[in-house]
Amino acid sequence: MAVTSPYRSSSDLITEALANLGVLAAGQAIDPEDFNWVNEKLDSIYRKLAGLEICYVPEPETHPGRVVFGSC
Repeated sequence: MAVTSPYRSSSDLITEALANLGVLAAGQAIDPEDFNWVNEKLDSIYRKLAGLEICYVPEPETHPGRVVFGSC
């Protein structure tokens, strides 16, 4: 997805998380096991953010690309 897009998908977040963890190098294909491991964690992360009243993500597949905590 283009960096200039105002929205990001869960796949975008997973790719960025794997890159930040050093699991994914630039231009490298994502290992399906790594993708699934991070993907399984997203729902609980979204619920925890909502439960702590930090941020509520109503549509996890299309959420703001830039999250401003407390007002997203």
